[in-house]
Amino acid sequence: MFNGTTTQDTKRAALQELRDRALHLNTTIKVLEQQQAGLASQRSLMAEGLFLQKMAIAEQDIARKRAVLTKWNMMLSANGMPPIGQGM
Repeated sequence: MFNGTTTQDTKRAALQELRDRALHLNTTIKVLEQQQAGLASQRSLMAEGLFLQKMAIAEQDIARKRAVLTKWNMMLSANGMPPIGQGM
């Protein structure tokens, strides 16, 4: 408040930053899903065990990122902002 910034301004800026990060995370999830689909098309080129391992790692990574996006979306929604992507 010393520089003319109010608590409301700070909150608005923090929410906008969270929204920007959520948009970026949503894009990352989409890219990972596309990579996972590409991996599925290479299934015949690699050993079954390696394929299953890579798919499991990809699914876990996507699930973790979706969980974070869901948490961020709940915070955005609680403050009157629309959710981003499939995180809710």
